[in-house]
Amino acid sequence: MSFTVPYSRPTALSDPYFDHSEEVCQRILATPDGELDWSDFQAILGPFLPAGTYEEAVYFLPMAFDYCLSNERDGIEVITSVIWFSSQFADRLKHDRVVDAARNAITDILLQATRNFRVVHLDRDACAKQGWGLQYEDIVLLSRHVCCAVEDLTRFARHYDLADWLVGRLAYHRDDVVRAAWFLELARKLQD
Repeated sequence: MSFTVPYSRPTALSDPYFDHSEEVCQRILATPDGELDWSDFQAILGPFLPAGTYEEAVYFLPMAFDYCLSNERDGIEVITSVIWFSSQFADRLKHDRVVDAARNAITDILLQATRNFRVVHLDRDACAKQGWGLQYEDIVLLSRHVCCAVEDLTRFARHYDLADWLVGRLAYHRDDVVRAAWFLELARKLQD
């Protein structure tokens, strides 16, 4: 795990906002740590209606960060959850001496996602297979991840400085073509 928290795995998820069924909570608790998926992390951590209290859910936070970093395809589904939880409970994480570890994990997600700049070109046939009436589409891999993280850092505000840091890092790229490309992609996507 990227970091540890001073809490053991919970034996119950109390569903403080009455948003999850008992069956869902029990299924999550019966799932071994290494087999939890994006939907489990969303249910546990939120945003807004987490399946557990801070004390119940924080155990899963490091695993959710690791999931974001190791699952390029589905990691996007957990980014909002880890950023919201880290923002909503920043004071509690600070009290537990792990807020810096959570911020470092967010930074790791941003750095990993912007390490390379990969574009997938879809021609007319590939677009038609997607049900799109386009002649072509160019997709920047991990663009949704980066934009989602920047938007969430700004929206949830507690760690907005990390979004500012990333944009500044990309804008002042010192002729690094990958960072320059990411800056242009971020500007394009955020304007859309």
